[in-house]
Amino acid sequence: MLSLRILTLLIFSHTLAHAEPADPLAAHDKAVHVMNWEWMRDPYIYRHGSTYFLTATRLEHISWGTQGIELWSSTNLTQWESVGVHWTIDRSSWLSKLPQPKDQEISIWAPEIYFMDEHWVAVHTTNQRRANLLVSYGGEYNDSYAEPFGGNFGQRHDPSIFTDNDGSRWLLWDCAKIAKLKPDLSDFDGKEIEIGPSDRKLGHEGCTLRKIGSKYVLFGTAWSTDTLKQGTYNLYYCTSDNLEGPYGSRQFAGRFCGHGTPFQDTQGRWWTTAFINGTNEPDPTKGQQLCADKKAWTINPKGLTLVPLDVKLSSTGEPQIRAKDPRYANPGNEEAQNFPLAKR
Repeated sequence: MLSLRILTLLIFSHTLAHAEPADPLAAHDKAVHVMNWEWMRDPYIYRHGSTYFLTATRLEHISWGTQGIELWSSTNLTQWESVGVHWTIDRSSWLSKLPQPKDQEISIWAPEIYFMDEHWVAVHTTNQRRANLLVSYGGEYNDSYAEPFGGNFGQRHDPSIFTDNDGSRWLLWDCAKIAKLKPDLSDFDGKEIEIGPSDRKLGHEGCTLRKIGSKYVLFGTAWSTDTLKQGTYNLYYCTSDNLEGPYGSRQFAGRFCGHGTPFQDTQGRWWTTAFINGTNEPDPTKGQQLCADKKAWTINPKGLTLVPLDVKLSSTGEPQIRAKDPRYANPGNEEAQNFPLAKR
């Protein structure tokens, strides 16, 4: 007969073997890499209720043949299921008017999706200097997309939609121009306005707006050296009391986090998305210093990277935002602008 001690150890070992795996996001202090079998850029996460939805640039790494907006869903941010591709680029009203490129396939870039007024709304840009705004009427995500602008949405790089507290909706693009949208999303309701930091240009792409406390926070993307594809692809921000500005100085949010989506999970914690953009990883023996050749450097693997953000309000209500993971929290020595180091 087994002794009570041995029996207890056997039961404990069996329990450990069949226990649920630890939640890699629970600590909220280190970046977490998921979906490492999928190639993607510009991942955008939108939370609707308790479900997260993910879209991304896919390029030639698609599996269905025609470029479209691919969607995944998740309830825990680590396990994602495909919702499918319900809209493809060949349905664009402007496509027949566009000269067919001879040397490249038309590709969808940086799609984003939202749930507004009981409808699904999506925006995207392309490699043909054309963008689009789409609405799928009805509460279900399906293939009934319409184009409220018709073929007149035009050339708007990396479009993104921000909904203000009063329900008004604004389109952002080009890091950063903004214009108010009509309630039915069929046209603009006012003039185009350019916004950005008071001290320099925010970046060149991947802009998005968030309301944190009483402040408007404009995020944008740039290379650390201010030279295309040299250095690291980073996320920056500036803040304002008013949506239309003026905005304060440019601040540093996270290294290797360019074109990231700052969002809150169901627990109210802040994260940003990140992805592989570069082919060279910094030498760990040199810390975060880059070699002299200044190529495009990254530490993100293929797939989706979730980077925890520390988001605090100062005594004056000013948002202070910085990646928590030390590998993402500080700029490198090659950074063109001087920033204070993260306090740990």
